[in-house]
Amino acid sequence: MGVINKRLLKGFVRYDGKGRIVAGSLILRKKMPKVGKWMEVPAYQCCVPTDINCVEYSIVIGDETISLWYTACDTTVMGPIEMVGPSESTFCARRATVAVTGSPVVTEIGLCEDSTTTTTTTTVAPD
Repeated sequence: MGVINKRLLKGFVRYDGKGRIVAGSLILRKKMPKVGKWMEVPAYQCCVPTDINCVEYSIVIGDETISLWYTACDTTVMGPIEMVGPSESTFCARRATVAVTGSPVVTEIGLCEDSTTTTTTTTVAPD
């Protein structure tokens, strides 16, 4: 059986006069119905994975060298990764698994859209 990559139908739910969703009103159509108060909702949630334990982090390093350890979203242990500053980097990791030496600024940006994303941007100070 093949995988359907292109979903042609959109999901819509109907709202009553008090702004509540009408029970059982979810329909799948190409276009929104014209009669009534309708709103589009994600129709294929099973196909849009969201791992709330996978978080995107940002790390900013000053004029120092640090070591970084973390557990990737697929539970692979990463590290030690040597990073030389000044630099800035973003990466996805399991929530609360990031450990670093030194004193870089590590902030949680939000949920990872793609758990395999790793981006590194290096900024060098002028001489």
